[in-house]
Amino acid sequence: MLSAQKTVEFVGSHYDDIKKVYSIWICMDGPKGQSGINRYEFTERHLLHRYKEKQSNYDLMNVVMIYLGKEEKADRLQELLWLFFKENISVAEKKDKLKQDYKITLVDDMEGELGTVCNLGMGILEEGREEGRKEGKLEAIIGLLKNGVTIDVIAKSLQVTVDYVKEVAKQNKLI
Repeated sequence: MLSAQKTVEFVGSHYDDIKKVYSIWICMDGPKGQSGINRYEFTERHLLHRYKEKQSNYDLMNVVMIYLGKEEKADRLQELLWLFFKENISVAEKKDKLKQDYKITLVDDMEGELGTVCNLGMGILEEGREEGRKEGKLEAIIGLLKNGVTIDVIAKSLQVTVDYVKEVAKQNKLI
């Protein structure tokens, strides 16, 4: 993001024109299921000698992590993001909640955008759940193989293919 500013925000060696960059990450699941907002930024540490640089010359990037935990009750920003990305209600209901709870009125052409954002959020959440299910099956396959359960029984029990179980077994040096 910083280097992309070259020839747009500054040219040549005119680095004084670089603008500060904020990268905001919305994480669908918070650590230990908790909500939170953390900000990470650059600081100066003197490792050799004591040259003091102007903060504006190095403090050019911040990362903000917004964690949406299992509970929607957090601060107002997190509650709004929860509504967009995690609350399982229709777009029309979300539009009504935006108007009632946040005094945000969407014009008609923005309703489609809201639907896109909400579907994206639900897609990301479902993708995370699917990854969790795959990881759980993988761990189950490994555990069952280690306990001597046959490949056919594992495949049938976990509703996966025999070839998949064999591949997991090979990758983990269990056959």
